[in-house]
Amino acid sequence: MGESQNPDYPVKKSINRKGIIKELIPIFLLLSIYSILVISSTFRKAPVFDEPFHITGGYNYLKNGDLKMSAEGGFLTEAWLALPLLSQNLKFPYAGDNFFSGADEWETSRDFLFRSGNDADSMILHCRIMVLLSSILLGITVYLISRSVFGPGGALISLFIFAFSPDFLAHAGLATTDMTSSFIFILAIWAIWRLVNRISPTTVIFSSVILGLLFVTKHSAIMIIPFYLVMITLRLFFGKPLQVNWFGRTFELKTQKAQLTPLIVAGLVNAAIIIFFIWAACGFRYSMLKDDSGQDRIALNQATQSYLDQSGTFGNLISTARDCKILPEAYLYGFAFFIKYGKSRYSFLDSEFSTQGWWYFFPFTFLYKTPLPLIFLLVISILALAKRRANLNNPTTFMTSERIYQLLPFISFIIIYMLFAMTSRTNIGHRHLLTVYLALFVISGSLSMPLSGGRKIVRVIILSLFAWLMTETLIAWPNYISYFNRIAGGSQNGYKHLVDSSLDWGQDLKELKKWVDANNQKNENVYFSFFGNTDVEYYGVKTKMLPSYRSQKSDEIFELKGGIYCISATMFQFLYLAESCYGETGFDVANADDKYLKSLSEDMKSLPKTCKKADLSTEQQKKFRIYEYLRFIKLCLFLHNREPDRIIGNSILVFKVSEEEIKKAFPD
Repeated sequence: MGESQNPDYPVKKSINRKGIIKELIPIFLLLSIYSILVISSTFRKAPVFDEPFHITGGYNYLKNGDLKMSAEGGFLTEAWLALPLLSQNLKFPYAGDNFFSGADEWETSRDFLFRSGNDADSMILHCRIMVLLSSILLGITVYLISRSVFGPGGALISLFIFAFSPDFLAHAGLATTDMTSSFIFILAIWAIWRLVNRISPTTVIFSSVILGLLFVTKHSAIMIIPFYLVMITLRLFFGKPLQVNWFGRTFELKTQKAQLTPLIVAGLVNAAIIIFFIWAACGFRYSMLKDDSGQDRIALNQATQSYLDQSGTFGNLISTARDCKILPEAYLYGFAFFIKYGKSRYSFLDSEFSTQGWWYFFPFTFLYKTPLPLIFLLVISILALAKRRANLNNPTTFMTSERIYQLLPFISFIIIYMLFAMTSRTNIGHRHLLTVYLALFVISGSLSMPLSGGRKIVRVIILSLFAWLMTETLIAWPNYISYFNRIAGGSQNGYKHLVDSSLDWGQDLKELKKWVDANNQKNENVYFSFFGNTDVEYYGVKTKMLPSYRSQKSDEIFELKGGIYCISATMFQFLYLAESCYGETGFDVANADDKYLKSLSEDMKSLPKTCKKADLSTEQQKKFRIYEYLRFIKLCLFLHNREPDRIIGNSILVFKVSEEEIKKAFPD
């Protein structure tokens, strides 16, 4: 009888264990489904444009201590994904001391993966696994943050939306910096908010470490500074007491004046540790060069100065930091590179081109690439928060709601980040909104309120939207990079709206080979224009190469004839064509016309039929290269008037072109 009358401790222990298991099971299932979708979809894709660069940069940083490529791409993110390569016996293509001036980093990355006898697929797989691990940790982080606001039910909703988001399924399987940097960014948002609400050794150390990692992850980390200041301002505005726990003693500070001092001190500690992390990432050395007296020093000074001359106020600040050696040279060089290329980039949106971007670029990418059920769920989640407070018939209580208060950092971050994004000229990829999505996923945990206490019709609508989101995502498999919703006309029409990493990142090279092998039974001529940083021949794609961006060029001289034309969407829309032509030949395609193309064509016809480009003089090679670009542009303009016969992976357009069509495209 004694045992039955004193069951409290064993029963309580059993209930807690069961509760933990009950909570962990759906988390495990969702992350398992997420991992399976990533491995079975993105893992099967060819290397995307940035992967060889980041893999090579990370390996060169870890193995050889070279800082250049990682200075541009991010020390921590590149080192993290390249970590497994240290255990492999790999050949690095450049062994000289002057890597900065002596090697083309993009060409070196292709040499390292595809031309040095290394197993490229094995290297890429190992690096992608590291990013998948980051993504799983990111999913757990989203769950924990949402749980702190909405409890287990809301957290499960946030994790479900994360697990079935095409964007996160796409980038979780790529050896790039986007997922890891997004993971650190969302942690930084959470850490700062925890710090400004409770200052203790734990929150100061945690926020300092996370912020230190963030600043060696990506140069866009600078936007965390205005976010930090806004968080302090909001904290003081709401007038809540601030708890300061120091060496076992707890103080409750009620006035703004009293709260400001410890907040400033905590911020200074953060700043000091950030600087320490930056120096540590650069090996506690100022110079980024192994040999400061060679050609590298001249090339580095010239490159850095060219970036600073175009960077305005930021350029002056970087120059001062450089002169005073406040931060390592590699970090300052990378930041100057980031600022310079944020000033002007080639962009494409809805058949328009720009080097200055559009303020509405990212709102449109969000509208085109977010699944419709997810848009509806996000709208309902915001309405659920607003309605819950509106029922109190007192609008002033809305912002003082505890849940709204806890969501302030994520609401504020979305606003601040979008202001940065909409005023930036770097309109090259929807992937730059990943952290915004994470903040929205946390907010979507508010759907637990109408699901638990709302009307039946509302619950049915929400559950139906969950089912729709899951179905839409599964149907999109395995082409998550090129996913577009029905507003954009579906994924098959995505190339009409966006290109580059929003659609076509070189990921469908393997699928192209399979399609050509299966569908070219008549051995027709196959022509290919590729947007990618991959060695096409490494994957056995045998075609006549049309002008491509950062890919190998054909040594063969050939005229265009009827056959199968495979054209990456980015090349089809001419995004980087003018830049590529000018970089290779010094010729501006804007100065061309049909008369000039015809004169070049006559010159080319006079060449011996059996000669190769290597047999031509330098001037002839230049002319022929210009000719290749101009005839490619004319061909694409002709093909713009018809729909593709096939779209591989939604990113490579395939046209079966007859001899008659070639004659129409190039009339005598």
